[in-house]
Amino acid sequence: MGKYLSVSSFYTFSKSLSSAQMDGASTSGGAQDFHNLALEHGRSDYDQRHNMVAALTWNTSYYKGSNGLMRQVLNGWMLSPIITLGSGLPFTVTSGKDNNYDGVSNDRADVTGNPFLDAHRDRAQAVGMWFNTAAFASNKVGTDGNSARNLMDAPGFRNVDMGIFRNFAVHEKLNLQFRAEFTNVFNLVSLGTPNAALSSSNFGTITGAREMRQLQLGLRIAY
Repeated sequence: MGKYLSVSSFYTFSKSLSSAQMDGASTSGGAQDFHNLALEHGRSDYDQRHNMVAALTWNTSYYKGSNGLMRQVLNGWMLSPIITLGSGLPFTVTSGKDNNYDGVSNDRADVTGNPFLDAHRDRAQAVGMWFNTAAFASNKVGTDGNSARNLMDAPGFRNVDMGIFRNFAVHEKLNLQFRAEFTNVFNLVSLGTPNAALSSSNFGTITGAREMRQLQLGLRIAY
């Protein structure tokens, strides 16, 4: 986009379907009924509808005046933010019981109403109840749950990482580079996946979030 700025980005709109979720070479990844694997056809665990990443590199060497001190202070800095935005990954609502008697306690819950709530509610409301917990009930004894695998979506995420660099010429063949590297530089809060086990006291609530801001400083000598 010019002598001092470059931008690259991509956006992906996608959908992925799969059958029984595999764990290694077996179906121990979570089929609710090992006698009826056809029930596992649904969204893949990595079915992410929207994903966007943009990377910028900005050289701040704009000052062309005669003031040598100003040239040293303002010019030569490199800023390289990476912006990541994405919708949430899917998750499955389970009853937390083995009501279908297949030997594994990962039956899916029954859907009895509309499980979806407005994702743009106040954060406190979303954390306390990400989806409509009243819309789910434990599957009846001797039956499989009627809810689909990966029916619900976890919260989306947003993140900006940032690198700030500056090279200092120490000698003809010796350069010193200052590096400041931030992860989640603006300390944006991206909520984690809610508890999706009907048998849990935290059913429907979100108790975690992605990583907070971190900073790493360093010096590198190139010769």
